[in-house]
Amino acid sequence: MKKHFLFLSMSLSLALASNFENNVENLLNDYTKSNEKIFFYENIKLDKNIRLVVVSNKEKNDNQKKTIIPLITNDNGDMLIAITPLFSFKNKEIEKTFSEIIAKYWDTQDDENKQVSSQKNIISDIEKANAFLTFKGNNASKKILYVFSDPNCPYCREAISNLKRDLSMYREIKILPVGVINEKSALKSSDLIEFFKKEKDLNLRNKKLLEVYSNSYTPKSTTPSQEVIKNTKIMLDYNINSVPYKIEMTID
Repeated sequence: MKKHFLFLSMSLSLALASNFENNVENLLNDYTKSNEKIFFYENIKLDKNIRLVVVSNKEKNDNQKKTIIPLITNDNGDMLIAITPLFSFKNKEIEKTFSEIIAKYWDTQDDENKQVSSQKNIISDIEKANAFLTFKGNNASKKILYVFSDPNCPYCREAISNLKRDLSMYREIKILPVGVINEKSALKSSDLIEFFKKEKDLNLRNKKLLEVYSNSYTPKSTTPSQEVIKNTKIMLDYNINSVPYKIEMTID
């Protein structure tokens, strides 16, 4: 009897784990409008009905460039909350566990997103293609930031929401809209580039930027623009496989 009970308990645990992972995967794919297999690096119960998961679009031992995302969820996996650098727990043991895991995987993602500025031709190719959106920042800064960005990428959305803050650190930020997550991404990027060609008002540009990067935006373009195709080709030429991808250049 005990053996049957143990078998049933194990089967139930496996089924619950499978449902949990499926829920997280479905929520992420619904948010990014993609259909990727999600791999779980961590799944830790922090507190009553609160879990920390670390997920990726590639297996741990896969040498391809990967995106690694730490998230807060519940025991059912039917809600997801992105993690910001600001967090605090009353229980300091939980906070220690949380901060150690977050630091580990944020550092790993930084390694994944390491700059390719050593490949000297990439900035030349970016400037030659001239398919970026330029935002003026701090004239006293000697740094320019290039960012490959997809409107359907959650981390790209977060970067866009912090654009004003980041402009205080750079003379210019040049955003290269791409469509790497799905077809809708390319169409949204095309809409954005077309709008910037016609509209010079800074406030309207910023408003459009946030609008296009929202999850609810429906693109008007029916085919990807030449600019988006150029930017995506540069990514492929330089083996850039994740977004947002940042390249920092210092002006002499």
